[in-house]
Amino acid sequence: MSSNTSSNSEIFYSMKSNLPHSPERMLNILAFGDPTRSEFRFLWENLREINREKLFFEGNLDLWLQTSERTRHFNADFYPDLIFILRSWSGEYSNSQIQTLRKRFPLTPLLAVLGSWCEGEARNGIPLSGIHSISWFELCAMFPLESFALKQNWASIWSLPPETLPEQKILFEIQREEKQIQPVLILNQPV
Repeated sequence: MSSNTSSNSEIFYSMKSNLPHSPERMLNILAFGDPTRSEFRFLWENLREINREKLFFEGNLDLWLQTSERTRHFNADFYPDLIFILRSWSGEYSNSQIQTLRKRFPLTPLLAVLGSWCEGEARNGIPLSGIHSISWFELCAMFPLESFALKQNWASIWSLPPETLPEQKILFEIQREEKQIQPVLILNQPV
């Protein structure tokens, strides 16, 4: 494992994958939020150990969206395979921010990684629209398989539209396990 820091907002990690595949493709992951919070720190430490990824951490989503120079660089030279929104509490990010991000990267799966203060959001909060929401501990379990699928250009459950019903996700998983799903590109449609 090696870690190189090129600026305050960009962190690159390079690590070997435990999953068998070739040729090995590095995933580009763009993450917004605070990875030093206790629930997210465990996730990112494990992420470095199980996959070979390039991570960009950006603390302030509003500032990043307003800085045209930085976003132009990302659009031209870097297209993320996944975007993580690390949500420490409900209301930290708005639907308008998510929609702006969705417009910039229309084919990239967006995942709201919910911290401990957001765990009851599905029952009594207002979840973000147009984005997959997943708790930090579920992401730890799902990431190896889903990143493997993305690296192979296979269908990932995170590539399904965010409005996909739980029953449809289960059918998708069963079909994928039975190897009945061919590599496809599933386009997310904005809400």
